[in-house]
Amino acid sequence: MGAAARRLRNDLRVSVQTSFDRVVPGRGAGVRPVAAPPPAAAQFCAEAPECRPGQCDFPDDNAAVSPVVLSPLASAPTALFARTRPRLAVLAAGYDGAVRALLGRFGRTALSVPPGTPAGEIAAAAELLVVPSGALAGLDGSRLLSEALADFTAVYGGTVLVFTQQYGRDYAALPAGDGIAVAAAGWRQDMRCFQESAELAIFHPALAAQTRARPSLSIDGFFAGLPAGAASLLRRTKNAQPVLAVYPHGAGRVVVTSLYTPTAVELGQASAEEIALVRDLVTWALRPAALPRAGAGQSIALSLSLENGSGITGTGARVRVWDPDGVVEIAGATRDAMVPAGGSGRAAIDVTLPADAVLGIYRAEYEILDASGRPIYGPVEALDGRFYVARPPDLVAPEAELSLVASGSDDFFVRGASAAFTLRVASRGSRSRQLRLRWDLPHHRWESRDEASYRGEVAVAVPAGTPAAPGAAEASTLGKKRPALGTRIGQRHGCSPETGRLQASRPKAG
Repeated sequence: MGAAARRLRNDLRVSVQTSFDRVVPGRGAGVRPVAAPPPAAAQFCAEAPECRPGQCDFPDDNAAVSPVVLSPLASAPTALFARTRPRLAVLAAGYDGAVRALLGRFGRTALSVPPGTPAGEIAAAAELLVVPSGALAGLDGSRLLSEALADFTAVYGGTVLVFTQQYGRDYAALPAGDGIAVAAAGWRQDMRCFQESAELAIFHPALAAQTRARPSLSIDGFFAGLPAGAASLLRRTKNAQPVLAVYPHGAGRVVVTSLYTPTAVELGQASAEEIALVRDLVTWALRPAALPRAGAGQSIALSLSLENGSGITGTGARVRVWDPDGVVEIAGATRDAMVPAGGSGRAAIDVTLPADAVLGIYRAEYEILDASGRPIYGPVEALDGRFYVARPPDLVAPEAELSLVASGSDDFFVRGASAAFTLRVASRGSRSRQLRLRWDLPHHRWESRDEASYRGEVAVAVPAGTPAAPGAAEASTLGKKRPALGTRIGQRHGCSPETGRLQASRPKAG
């Protein structure tokens, strides 16, 4: 078996393989360049002059033999809410074209916001800013971006939704809740999972369409630490670390996730579960709030606040209620409503759901009409008209009291370069533990005949924790090691509890 196909597992169940990232041609201008890819990937980039800086790498980890072309700046189809407020904004960096294309499937359009845009300008046009996968590459030290994101949330009450990033350090650009920054492993420090890759930690309106406790989602990366007040919605099946969480920052919120669904859709890899998850997550994050729940075949009464942004007094309102995809109108009515020019009013509508109502968050829109019944303003999405239909599954608890994750400082290491690895143990038990972790890189040991450099153990003290707030400890043990081959190192691909809990390597008490 050749070196490029060889995959060996050590005692920590860490996969060691050689491979190259595929190159994804994109736009020619945009974010700052990220760290140089390995030689083969760099060659692909040189052959693709339209390759966008920061797009010679993406979360995936499968072994395609040719470059994959993602749509450059995908144009969204005609949207139902093209004129609505609040509007969405997408940071014009990373895989923003994939995000905008996916939003278009949900009947939504989005503004494009360059990374240097001041918070006030973003807030004047949008309440939700979506940060695509890879958009923060090279920007972790940007004060301009960090301050804009912090002010957009804390001062203006906006919400930032972040998809998975290349490295954990990239998340340093995000606002820190109570001074505590997000600690994470990016897609270059982890191996993707898909089949039953996540578990529902709590039930939430954004999870309304989920019917399985362990949905299959495109995940690459995880969060090792979150700011105070964070709520974890999804956790990684194989190591119980958060992969979708929400935390407050001033008057606003930050939503962080290890999903790369928009890119996965472009690659034909996304599941219906994760597409519905992102759809409902966006609808909820437009203005985070507790939403009313309705049952299939039941009725719900909605009272909508109306705004008239025109210079003409409105005497009526046309109200429509749409399914979660924004495709099927399930209710509609015209109501008398006196709405002064530049003023506000209210309109009510009763909605009876079909017996086979689609699961997810439903949304409403309205148009202001003049005395002759002609639209003078709108349509406008009424965020107080949102409600959800759900059939939540029974939640599952993490199976193991202890979980272990090994992550590298990068996905690739050049021959002779030093490679640093971090071992992280989390405990959901009620007592602290003194543990001894053993590690081994067998194929380097076999090839080099160097037993001392590629095998060892380290002691670690793990504090007590709870299922909701695990105690955790880390040990960096391999910083002096020098891989003999161009090597890719990450956790094993297994995502289910049976294959992904690192059972054989579970830490033993010392």
